Amino acid sequence: MSEVISPIRVKVTSTIITGDAFAKYSGSDVWGIAKGKGGWLLTIEGESEFALGFGDNPNEIQLHGCSSSDVLAEWCA
Repeated sequence: MSEVISPIRVKVTSTIITGDAFAKYSGSDVWGIAKGKGGWLLTIEGESEFALGFGDNPNEIQLHGCSSSDVLAEWCA
């Protein structure tokens, strides 16, 4: 699977959908664990929480706005 990458620390700086996920991701240690045409698969360090993010610069990731413990649902969103 070419989308799997070595984890890279990313910074969530904005969101598409306003909600609790943005506050959680913008204030946590976040890792990009996959990257493809659809964006980044993000996870919060030490948690089973996943979200989709967008952007080319890992220091300026835009959060889709939803998150869950279902990694496949988030990656395929």
